[in-house]
Amino acid sequence: MVNLFLRAAEETKLLVGSPLAERFLAAAVRFIDPTDTDQLLAVHLDRHAALYRLGRLDEADEAYQAICRLCTDPIQHAEATAVQVSSLTSRGRAAEALRLGLDALRSLGHHVPDGDRMEMEIDRGLDALYQWIDQTGEADDLRRPKITDRSRLGVMQLIKRLMVPAYECDPTILAWLSVTTLQMWVRDGPHPALLGPSGYIGFVTVSRRRDYRIGQRMTRRILAVGQARGYRPDLWLAQFLYVAGTGHWFEPLEDNLSAARRALDGLTQNGDPQNASYTANIIIENLLDCAPSLDLIATEIDKALAFAARTGNGQVEEIVRAYRGLIQVLRGAAVESAADTAPGQPLLAVEPIVIVHLQVIRALAAAIFDHPADLARHTAGMSILPGIESLHMMATARLLRALALAGEARAVGGNNARSRWRSSTV
Repeated sequence: MVNLFLRAAEETKLLVGSPLAERFLAAAVRFIDPTDTDQLLAVHLDRHAALYRLGRLDEADEAYQAICRLCTDPIQHAEATAVQVSSLTSRGRAAEALRLGLDALRSLGHHVPDGDRMEMEIDRGLDALYQWIDQTGEADDLRRPKITDRSRLGVMQLIKRLMVPAYECDPTILAWLSVTTLQMWVRDGPHPALLGPSGYIGFVTVSRRRDYRIGQRMTRRILAVGQARGYRPDLWLAQFLYVAGTGHWFEPLEDNLSAARRALDGLTQNGDPQNASYTANIIIENLLDCAPSLDLIATEIDKALAFAARTGNGQVEEIVRAYRGLIQVLRGAAVESAADTAPGQPLLAVEPIVIVHLQVIRALAAAIFDHPADLARHTAGMSILPGIESLHMMATARLLRALALAGEARAVGGNNARSRWRSSTV
């Protein structure tokens, strides 16, 4: 009976959004001998991942606790811990997710430096990577063998999942993780699990060295090697990161949008709901600058909102709701609401990445409807977080702040206006 349920789960797990695999796994658990901990652990690992893909995150918490009770070997449950990191992040618990993942890295024997030591490792690592990109090529990467050491594979999976919470709440750890990943690539050779974390290097070179071009060169090389080795589905994550932080600076926005759509399809079909939701949000941001109609944007918003709600991604849901409010205002809803686009306190307002998105959306509405006081208010406190400087949205943020300052300059004139321009940090 157990084998029957497990075979059925295996045959249905690739059905995107289908609850059947989880149901078969839950049924199998009831028939497994309680003393057969190896099989119980294997089934709970698969069920935990299935619950995460379905967005049933509270149930996934219970499954993760069961895994921890069954197994204390950090290598055996590294993959489940990696999934749990993403589960916590999707619910606005990025700091908790980061702590869980970093503790797991340490348990796998991977050193995590503190404070000044981490800064030193980042700077030295970037210097070495600048030499790597100048002195070697794709052919050198393709000659390297594939990594097979289980403990190192566990470290890679954890780092892959840690990138999002680090991106949201600790740019220094994000930089260290990204540099560490590419150093593993250089030292040990390419691996699918290294593609995604390495894709953040463009964010790091922009935030730490204001270097857009070197990040583009590194990311395009990573993508080329991943393509040559057939590293799907991980290739889709790296593609998403390229269109989110790099592509729009070097290529037509329409081309970036097409690449984002391909990444969204790949991430969705291969069971990565978290990054699929983020990609859907990037599509909306790009469409605001190049869509032929508001109707097209509204359609994308509805799809993104439904997907985020179904998969439990509260962060993206909050941001996309604000975009929906903006489109409603542009279609003729009450102009009085243009400054705030959506009433009430945001569900995840404590998350910096959510706050910045809401500020930009509200400032954009104020600029369109010529509400200078609202534009100044929303842009004055706008934070350019280190991890998001390379996003297309931040180009809009800087333009909006410039418009606000220009409006203030016209209003006050003279030396006071020049002082305001000099004091602006955006």
